[in-house]
Amino acid sequence: MSDDSRIDELVAYEEIRRLVADYAHGVDKRDRDRFASVWHEDAEWQPMPGGDWLKGRDAIADALGPIWEGNRETHHWTSNHSIQVDGGSATGLVDLDCVLQTADGQWFRVAGAWHDDYERRNERWAIARRTIEIYHHVAIAEP
Repeated sequence: MSDDSRIDELVAYEEIRRLVADYAHGVDKRDRDRFASVWHEDAEWQPMPGGDWLKGRDAIADALGPIWEGNRETHHWTSNHSIQVDGGSATGLVDLDCVLQTADGQWFRVAGAWHDDYERRNERWAIARRTIEIYHHVAIAEP
């Protein structure tokens, strides 16, 4: 592998990692534009296992309304981001831990993983497809 190829791959890893961070910050800080920026225009997202697929950046970003209405707070932490780059496409597996407070004041902790497909189009990496695997979702005392 040439030095230029290695640099391109390292840049891809960093740009893809930023997508995951901007997703979490967008949801948690109620920043719709930041959240929407991580998706390709024709992206697909299945926000809950076995649930409906949302198609297109606008439909995906519109899903934030019910999330924000149903939760006073969300706090996402991500780790163990494993990325495999193959030219202009990549896959990722990201562990997540989320603490949230519902509109009625109850607190929950959710642990899971995102399974992602990323694509580089027009010099820009973005999420093309995302699904979630939930390991557990449990009520907790106020953090």
